Amino acid sequence: MSDSAPTAKASEQSTRLTVLTAIDEPRIAQLREHDEFFWIDLTAPSAADIDLVGHIFNLHELAIDDLHSFGQRPKIDDYPEYEHMVVY
Repeated sequence: MSDSAPTAKASEQSTRLTVLTAIDEPRIAQLREHDEFFWIDLTAPSAADIDLVGHIFNLHELAIDDLHSFGQRPKIDDYPEYEHMVVY
């Protein structure tokens, strides 16, 4: 008889985080199709970049306006298909 306690094997799910540093529409479509979590990390995006992100994700025009405006107070806006959070 063994003195050691039985070892329970936990089921682990590997979670991969994809970080995009540019707006890659085909890659974004692929990630969304597979329902994968990803992050878009844009440094100093242009107004056109922000508008494109808004178009790709079908964001409400007020959410897009928020993306164009810096220095806002933190907030969460509830839209029918998503939550829009402003933080800094």
